[in-house]
Amino acid sequence: MIRLLLDAHISSRVVGRALEEAGHDVYALDSEKELEGMKDPEVLELAISEERVLVTANVRDFLALISELGAGGRSHPGCICVPRSVRNEEFGLIIAGVNAAVKDTSQEEWIDRVEWIRKSKPATG
Repeated sequence: MIRLLLDAHISSRVVGRALEEAGHDVYALDSEKELEGMKDPEVLELAISEERVLVTANVRDFLALISELGAGGRSHPGCICVPRSVRNEEFGLIIAGVNAAVKDTSQEEWIDRVEWIRKSKPATG
């Protein structure tokens, strides 16, 4: 079980529910009204304070924030990046990608780790 924080554009209703069914502890920004409109630095601080791996499609901004943390000697609880080639509504791909990224890992192994969801190529033959 991995503690996850889903950024605002990752569906809690579909992706979050599926990840919970897979046994993960999921907190999603789109699931609570008071979390709407949080600025990126606040989202990252929430992930840090809650010790949750951040799942985000806002890769450019969060990678910059994570770099700033590292430059300041601070750690982060991990980040799973959804590349631009994956649309927000490609729920199955996001779910499978997150599950594959966290498979056989512990929460501690995610500290300062950044992984990308991979869009697999269709089999040919």
